Amino acid sequence: MTDASKRFASEAITEKLSQTLIQEFSKLGIEYVKIKLNERGDKGKIKHTLLLDIPKNTAIRDVLSEGEQRSLALAAFFAEVTIAEHKGGIIFDDPVSSLDHHRRSLVAKRILEESSKRQVIVFTHDAVFLDYLSSYAENQNQKSSIFNLVWESSKSGVVVSGLPWDQEKYTVRIDTLKKEASAIKNGWSAYPSEEQKLRLAKTYSLLRATVERVVEDFILSGVVKRFREYINLKQLESVVGLTSGEEKELQKIFKNCCAVTEAHDPPPFQQASTKRPIDLESDIGDLEALINKIRDRRKSQSQPSV
Repeated sequence: MTDASKRFASEAITEKLSQTLIQEFSKLGIEYVKIKLNERGDKGKIKHTLLLDIPKNTAIRDVLSEGEQRSLALAAFFAEVTIAEHKGGIIFDDPVSSLDHHRRSLVAKRILEESSKRQVIVFTHDAVFLDYLSSYAENQNQKSSIFNLVWESSKSGVVVSGLPWDQEKYTVRIDTLKKEASAIKNGWSAYPSEEQKLRLAKTYSLLRATVERVVEDFILSGVVKRFREYINLKQLESVVGLTSGEEKELQKIFKNCCAVTEAHDPPPFQQASTKRPIDLESDIGDLEALINKIRDRRKSQSQPSV
């Protein structure tokens, strides 16, 4: 029975697995790694061992880098999933540790491809890899949900919908800042405390960072993004530039933020806050109005002329 099972496995399983492995190696950029499958029978069961086609008595660390070894393991996993006759969900826990930008991009594409067939859950602390995943999903109109884990009081691992602040989109940031500005104004006193002034300054610091994110993601349409290995030329058609008035308006908002931000030391004898909650609300509103103005011009320019 073992011999018969081995013959059947060689024809029906081993060859298919070998071809699938070759395809997965190519998708993850390690097609130059040569492998072979060693099969053996064990009480009617066929077991496979993945062997590298390298000289005997050679340690794998002397042939493949840590990143290549991880890519090889991922390729083997994807090959096994591909030939399996089920659509069960799969979970990855930080799958791109030790991988460079190029391989992280390839793994993100492969995971997204698999997510069209089954549910895929990915845990990661790698912001660049997360950007690859979310960008590819958005470009292919593929639905995805993002959550992050935070500390709340003494509890760890509390699940919160959305991204951490430094990874969040500018639209979400602006909504958050508007709510915070309203809360600050409602609690503001005629003679604000140091705590109130620090809260105002921190919110202005976040607004300053948001202005920079607006420039990167909206005004430049994400054509060039920090840490991304490619330039998204498809988005160039969305870039309409700034008029002189719009540039001055953006500079004014940014300058107002810089005047209050915690990153600067105010004059030592300046006892009163230079900005009030009403000023913060106004600056946020001006930024939002500027975005809408540019968006309207972008829409008008994208429409064919009659």
